[in-house]
Amino acid sequence: MKTRVITALLLIVILFPIIAFGGIPFRLLEVFVVVVGGLEFMNLSSRSRKWPAVIRPAAILFVLAIYLLSVFQQRYLFPMMSAAVLFFLSIPVFTEHFTSNDAFLCISYVMLFFFTLHALEQVQTHPAYIWLIIIATYGCDTGAYFGGRFLGRHKMNERVSPKKTWEGAICGWISGFLLSMLIGLLLNAFMSGMDMRVFWSSPDKNPFTRNPAPTGFATGNSAMKEDMNMKIEPLIILSLCYR
Repeated sequence: MKTRVITALLLIVILFPIIAFGGIPFRLLEVFVVVVGGLEFMNLSSRSRKWPAVIRPAAILFVLAIYLLSVFQQRYLFPMMSAAVLFFLSIPVFTEHFTSNDAFLCISYVMLFFFTLHALEQVQTHPAYIWLIIIATYGCDTGAYFGGRFLGRHKMNERVSPKKTWEGAICGWISGFLLSMLIGLLLNAFMSGMDMRVFWSSPDKNPFTRNPAPTGFATGNSAMKEDMNMKIEPLIILSLCYR
């Protein structure tokens, strides 16, 4: 618990000015998440150390290229996506150290992280939306922790995560929902430019669909740790979960 609190405080100190002011620092943070997240994500393959050297840089460049095309030249977006898929599916033909499973892992990385960057682009229509998503996520996580600690009786899946309970998951959803509603109403009341129709119609801001994500991803993260003997870093969780 102490480690989690210290990590959260460090993230707040580092990320607050970046998120609050946006601009170039925010873009650099996006690139950092794509690069570090890509390296961590592709390490899910037990064969990743034997991959051809071009694989990781190519995957990262494909993410950035597809994202930039989605912003500036959308007519080339689908051809670039197709090129990424064909590139990774063709690599197994030339080397035995990169299988079709590895190809689909890299394709998943490219698409997931592109959608993450695209989501952040949409959210930046008003910086307060980012805070709403972060508060909803941490509200859910905090409610799940205390709900599970004081009310938890029924385990979700002891093999994957012995401490997670259904009571904690439900408390997390309720706390995240209520906190999201409160923050959304306050932002709408005191900040200009907020559109509550966006808050309700978009899955990444709607409290009904937004708040189960942290609990679901945490359980999936535990399953990855169990099956592959590794754990995705918290910063990568942010990049995958906040959409």
